[in-house]
Amino acid sequence: MTGVNVVANSATEAEQFQDVVDPSKQFDTTRKLSTLLMNRAAVVPVSAAALLPFAIVALTRVPFKDVFALVKKLLLL
Repeated sequence: MTGVNVVANSATEAEQFQDVVDPSKQFDTTRKLSTLLMNRAAVVPVSAAALLPFAIVALTRVPFKDVFALVKKLLLL
């Protein structure tokens, strides 16, 4: 059994030579992955869109300067 491909479906498949995949490409690709699903560039537009309705409502109740300062702090600008 040593040296025999026991997984192959046929003898011709067992004799076929398959190139070894270069692991450096896969390693480089995995190095580029991030553990976080979203980065800062993606969070800022989403949070700005979420804060916009609240800012509009706040403008009717609170002076513009106070609302702008609060929205600016929440967006971490």
